[in-house]
Amino acid sequence: MTRRAVVFAYHNVGVRCLRVLADRGIHIKLVVSHEDNSANHIWLINVHPSTHELTLPDITLEYACVK
Repeated sequence: MTRRAVVFAYHNVGVRCLRVLADRGIHIKLVVSHEDNSANHIWLINVHPSTHELTLPDITLEYACVK
């Protein structure tokens, strides 16, 4: 049986969780995060580059909520 997951991830903890799941053979079907606010000082890791490195599909909440 293939273990699958949809992951809601944000910054450092989200990136770490994605890597642990991938290392354990979990098939990640989708990663949901949100876009960084450019008005804020961003000092944490963005999830998006990791999803591309791991070739995982991703979407932002802002994109998903567009009507």
